[in-house]
Amino acid sequence: AKKQKAKSGCYPGRKVPLGYEFKKEPTENGGIKYVVGVSPDKKLVALVQREFQLAASGLTPRSIRVKILSEGFVAPDEFNGYRPSHIMQRLRDRFYVGVFVWEGLEYEGKHQTFIPRDVFDAVQRALAHFSAKSKPTERTEQ
Repeated sequence: AKKQKAKSGCYPGRKVPLGYEFKKEPTENGGIKYVVGVSPDKKLVALVQREFQLAASGLTPRSIRVKILSEGFVAPDEFNGYRPSHIMQRLRDRFYVGVFVWEGLEYEGKHQTFIPRDVFDAVQRALAHFSAKSKPTERTEQ
């Protein structure tokens, strides 16, 4: 049933990325189904959009964290839980451009997106450049 749901473009998982939530929708037979929708919490959506914007400009996840905290997107009591590793996970998550992975396969999702594909692609290039720069260079013996 879950694989069929994935094939139809509906995310079958239980947890969705930051900025999304499950919403109840009525079915044709009078039941209820849960679909993924953009969170009504505009602050969460704006936070994720800002992370992508900053990453596209070349900032590292650590620098993004500093900037986001200084801009007041995250409450002071949540500073410790707002980590560069979580930012990196979001920046690489194709869910934000309509793709999800279920049981090792990629599916085109029906969910609304709020990160433009060109911004996502720019972020992937910036992350690849950042990763390439941070790898140690090999020394050759003479």
